Amino acid sequence: ANTDDETIEHIFNSIGHDKSGQIHYAKFLAALVEGHGFITMERLGDAFDQIDIGGKRYISHDDLKELLGRDYNQDVVNNMIEESDFKKNGQVDYEEFLQLMFEDPEK
Repeated sequence: ANTDDETIEHIFNSIGHDKSGQIHYAKFLAALVEGHGFITMERLGDAFDQIDIGGKRYISHDDLKELLGRDYNQDVVNNMIEESDFKKNGQVDYEEFLQLMFEDPEK
């Protein structure tokens, strides 16, 4: 489906951008995807379930290690958990996962 100029302008204006007027690519993609309804709660739930190996109802360091395989890096995974572990219990539950997905990255 083609996106008309008005829709693109709306998406552009709804994205937070820095004082230079530039938009970060990730923010643009997120806004575009959100605008087309690609991110649904069901899809987020499916993504969480795929990362939560064994259906424990939380994502652990070992889950991310398994997911990354040969690309695993302990420091990177520790940072991933730390950034998303809002309850500071060493794991990421679904509530924290959603919080991470919807939080404002500028905060």
